[in-house]
Amino acid sequence: MVIAFLDNLFSLMGTTVSKCWTKFNQYFEFWYEFSRKSSVTGAYMVRKEFLKHFIDYFLDKKSPLKIYVNKPVIGSSYASPNFGMLLKTI
Repeated sequence: MVIAFLDNLFSLMGTTVSKCWTKFNQYFEFWYEFSRKSSVTGAYMVRKEFLKHFIDYFLDKKSPLKIYVNKPVIGSSYASPNFGMLLKTI
């Protein structure tokens, strides 16, 4: 049950989280705090290859992995995304 919730939350990164990029710092803050809780939570993140996904997400079009090819555009001409928590988690 908990694993299904976490898997679903993780799957939102390329879609819903990208659409709400002005507020996505809270999403990445959750994963940062989650990763620090125990070796079990860390093992979950390693098994799901979070590091690879987070780096690909951050690099966007410059990423050689191209995991999130169809993700919505993040940022605008008026504001830049705050990747602080994403980078802290990495």
